[in-house]
Amino acid sequence: MFSMLWIIYFYYILKMSCCLRMVGNVRYHIKLPNKTSITNWCEQFQFQNKKMISISPGGFKGFYMWGISSYIKDNYDLSNYIFSGASAGAWNSLFMCYKGNSTFFLDKLFEIEKDIQKKDITLLSIELVMKNKIMSFTKDEDYDLNKLFIGASTFDGYHFNVNIFSDFNNLEDAIDCCISSSHIPFITGGFLKKYHNMYVFDGGFTKHPYLNLLKTDLHITPDLWNKKQKTMSLSIEDYTTLFSKNKFNIRNLYQEGYEDSYKNKEILDKIFLNQIN
Repeated sequence: MFSMLWIIYFYYILKMSCCLRMVGNVRYHIKLPNKTSITNWCEQFQFQNKKMISISPGGFKGFYMWGISSYIKDNYDLSNYIFSGASAGAWNSLFMCYKGNSTFFLDKLFEIEKDIQKKDITLLSIELVMKNKIMSFTKDEDYDLNKLFIGASTFDGYHFNVNIFSDFNNLEDAIDCCISSSHIPFITGGFLKKYHNMYVFDGGFTKHPYLNLLKTDLHITPDLWNKKQKTMSLSIEDYTTLFSKNKFNIRNLYQEGYEDSYKNKEILDKIFLNQIN
């Protein structure tokens, strides 16, 4: 009963914050050189001639987005791109920074499917299973973590604020940030979740949980190809469905996302092959 009251409270706060927040109120967590502002750092170092892909929250439908991400990764040159995501989009963004073979990565990752189907497993447990699996077959140098920007939320008592994390210490640090960016109280764990001494919540609690210093070339969502799927719901019932492991088959979702991207190849060609006038 107590947990449900907290969820209801967060539901109304979320509605209010989505109405009141101004996009652009972003806090960056990057280790800057002395006397260097975030704007100057971005202009002089990290973002020179860079393009960006942003990836939205989506619950278990993040595996559908993983199919989209995989198709793009397999068919286009992403060497000049950085990736900004929140919640399920954070996990997708981490995958986009992987420098190895995508098929190998996903074949290994989908080995967790049997664990996900266990009746007593929680959503937090699933994320920890994903963490352990990814760290068992990849290592720090397999990723270009300089390209990764993860959005998470903090709560000041009235509304949520955007926090963009980058400059990760290692792969484990980046994965822990993905888990933090996916934290919904009492749905993916307890009430509070700490990351780098900050209490953080799902990045989808804020209206625009992405890097706002570059214009995104492509925003990947579960409804990118008109699948009529909600990326962020404001009802408790929809939250429950979005994060219900019994509603989805992760391999099927991935395959559907990959195939839908192939069907929309012409759109992606215009974006990534510089055919836009």
